[in-house]
Amino acid sequence: MAQKVAVKKGKTLKKQTKKTYRSFASLDTIFYILLLVLVFYPPFFRGMYFEKEMFPTIALTSAVFIIWAIFKIVQKEPIISTTLDYAALSLVVAYIISSFFAVNIRASIGEVLRYFDYLFMYFMVSRTVKDNKKIFMLLNVLVLSSFVVAVVGLGSSVNLIHYNGSWVGGRINSTFQYPNTTASFLMAFFLVNLALISYTDNKYLKAIYGVTAYTQFYAYVFTLSRGAWLMLPFLGIILMFLMPRGKRIEPFMYFVGVLIASALP
Repeated sequence: MAQKVAVKKGKTLKKQTKKTYRSFASLDTIFYILLLVLVFYPPFFRGMYFEKEMFPTIALTSAVFIIWAIFKIVQKEPIISTTLDYAALSLVVAYIISSFFAVNIRASIGEVLRYFDYLFMYFMVSRTVKDNKKIFMLLNVLVLSSFVVAVVGLGSSVNLIHYNGSWVGGRINSTFQYPNTTASFLMAFFLVNLALISYTDNKYLKAIYGVTAYTQFYAYVFTLSRGAWLMLPFLGIILMFLMPRGKRIEPFMYFVGVLIASALP
């Protein structure tokens, strides 16, 4: 009799453990989706350079981070553990200390809050994005974000999309309203896109990445940012060295393909 009771208790405990694990897994998924949203939309609001867009985003990120941190504490998982974590935290502390000696206190506090936002995002990304599937999805979301930035810029240049400051003086500024920043952003994720094209074996994904890369590159060229133009070859070479053996030449091949497609009338 006692053995039957013990077996029943054991089964009940296992069921409760499974339910708890599923609940935690569901919450992890929710936080991951929120994280993807948080990294996707900021470029569309002037790059979060101005207070009107910056402060609501910081408030949203802070709220998500606090809930996430409580969740991690309940799970008994450390939030700060690595040397890089402490280095990131020390950077924010340095900004806090410097704000006491700032000439413009308001602007200084704004910068401190901005770096808190970066810190919170760093903690959530480094803890939430752990496996290759999640990394792949995060990179795709960032590439999609840059694709939208490129589309807005190109659309503004032909008067199909109306976004204040997106096309000024014959240069694409897009949603950042500044050509050099737009060029740097598009260049970074154009290179990420080339890496994704090289990694995937799915021909449909390759086609989608190809269209995205073409759009990114075309918008990047018409930012007319000479600094970004000069940086692209060097960063492209670095990307090729970072690629695994057997795939190092592929980003260059796809780049040549995009370049030829962009040159066609």
